Amino acid sequence: MSRAFGKISEYNLKSGNWTLYVERLEMYFKVNAIDKDLWLPMLIAGIGDETYELLSSLASPKKPAELTYDNAVSLLRNHLQPKPSVMAERYRFRQRRQGANENVSQYVSELKKLAKYCDFGGNLEENLRDQLVCGLKCDMTRQRLFAKDNLSYAGAVRLATAWEAAERDAAAMDPAGGAAAAAAAEAPSTSGTGAGAVHALSSAGGRGRARGSSQPGPGREPGRCDACGSRDHRKEGCRFRHFVCSRCSGLGHLRRVCPQRRGQSTVRGRGRRGVNHVAASQTAESEENSPSELEEELNQLSLNSYRPT
Repeated sequence: MSRAFGKISEYNLKSGNWTLYVERLEMYFKVNAIDKDLWLPMLIAGIGDETYELLSSLASPKKPAELTYDNAVSLLRNHLQPKPSVMAERYRFRQRRQGANENVSQYVSELKKLAKYCDFGGNLEENLRDQLVCGLKCDMTRQRLFAKDNLSYAGAVRLATAWEAAERDAAAMDPAGGAAAAAAAEAPSTSGTGAGAVHALSSAGGRGRARGSSQPGPGREPGRCDACGSRDHRKEGCRFRHFVCSRCSGLGHLRRVCPQRRGQSTVRGRGRRGVNHVAASQTAESEENSPSELEEELNQLSLNSYRPT
């Protein structure tokens, strides 16, 4: 028994929790069926010299051995862990919100810990339910719980935990779904409104042709499609190879890769070497150009060759 008692470390005045220490010590007494008259001597023998000196000062003019076990524990508890302000503890409880990296189970555990000294009495579960629902980080889960009639604390915990697990499992099955949906919601619409114009920007500087342009020409990169200007395929497999150009009425290419347009850009570049031109194609091409192709053309815009005017 003495060996097992020695495993209970001395109480640390600086960082120890007196309530937990006493609970652990009393569990040892009960497990070993130690008589109640021996609790005080064993307590004094186990608290260490520093804590014993503190107990002697608190019990003065009596000696610690003249106290009862309950009186000794109470003196040390009132000194080391005085009862906190109920209003202050309730304020901390009301300010608690679920953290960004905290799940529902961890949040509930922290709420119970904060409610320990709030003195809620019979209204404990009601206050726990209210703070749980109001402090959730997920707005959708909070709205669902608001819609429930006669919601109990246990029911709120069960539903919030279940919905959190379902959301986590859904994200694990489709990890790219959430990011794609968020990007689609924030990205501006590329479809025309009838009166608005979608502008494809190209810089026509002193080099004769817009840098990064997808238009074919004498210096065109190999592998580009002559029908739409894409690098992903050749003209033989392009779906626009039978389209009629809205600029020159020629067959087999789109307006943005029209030879006439390329020639006009070259003339502009030769005439004014120091001035950068911006050509805008109107929404008349929207029937020919798909949104993905418009985005590709916009992404090819390069401003590295721009010079101050």
